[in-house]
Amino acid sequence: MDEAAARLSYCSVNAPIDGIILGINVSRGQLVSSTIPVTLLTLVDDSRRRVRAYVEEREISKLCPGERARLTADGLPGTPVEATLENVGITVGDNPFSNNPSRQFRQVILSVPDNQQQIPIGLRVLAQFLPCPPRGGGKQ
Repeated sequence: MDEAAARLSYCSVNAPIDGIILGINVSRGQLVSSTIPVTLLTLVDDSRRRVRAYVEEREISKLCPGERARLTADGLPGTPVEATLENVGITVGDNPFSNNPSRQFRQVILSVPDNQQQIPIGLRVLAQFLPCPPRGGGKQ
């Protein structure tokens, strides 16, 4: 009985987090091995909503930590969603959604507070960054 349970445990994959499966990259019964790593599925943590945006390299210097942004989407007409700049990527690359390969972009992550309408996972949005608050409280 113990041997059967041990063999069965080799056939199971436990998720490291709770979330939603976005895609499955293998089929039932497919042989996989730990010697040749393969991505079995794409799992996303849905406890917190975040948005990945691409900002032109020349515009990055205008962003500030904690900056607010307004998100809109064709799928959510007339319903802007507020978000906050959480992280600016350090690498420069192409925007997978841009038709101009000569422009370079950085990926930024925006967090959407729980009290905002939740954007469906995978929905494309437009992010409009709001002006950074003045530094030093505005008094001199």
